[in-house]
Amino acid sequence: MADDVNDGVYTRAAQDPRGNIMEASGGRITRDGGVGEVDCERVTIACALEALFAYAPAPHALTRWNGRLLSDRTVARGRPVSESQISQLRQGRIQSPSWDLVIALADAFGVDARFFTLEYHRVLSRLPMRERVLLARSDYPELLTAAVAIEGLPAAHRHTVRALVDILGRNTPDEPPSWLTKEQPDQVTRTAT
Repeated sequence: MADDVNDGVYTRAAQDPRGNIMEASGGRITRDGGVGEVDCERVTIACALEALFAYAPAPHALTRWNGRLLSDRTVARGRPVSESQISQLRQGRIQSPSWDLVIALADAFGVDARFFTLEYHRVLSRLPMRERVLLARSDYPELLTAAVAIEGLPAAHRHTVRALVDILGRNTPDEPPSWLTKEQPDQVTRTAT
């Protein structure tokens, strides 16, 4: 059974410097059993935060994100955000959070700040929220860039790129694809050395 986390009314929006608008709250956010899929009727800052609480790896083993841990982490990183502000953001009560506040939260969670933009979620809308959070991890910026580029392609091209990645992913870097070794063994020897 799903629990209502936020059933707010659509409100004014927060805006980042690049012009991507993400509403502070709105729609309906549900979580299945506390750790299941976060499902947002509409992606908002409240929804994005809920997804980060659910899916972003916590800084310490055997811990889960909570308001206190996030607040402590923002203080430790020099961009303090109070536990009260975090709670109000999760509930959609802060109508127009500043971009500095959004940056502080992204930094504390270890994700790219683009995670809080509409463009990010529009481009990756085919992916479940769990995968969007993982791609936003700031230690994988090249994956985010690649995912955004691939999702921007027409469907036929996306299929081709994914097939190529699948084929290439089956081989180790030191061994050529099996179809190449069967047809042209001389070329394999030359290219492998």
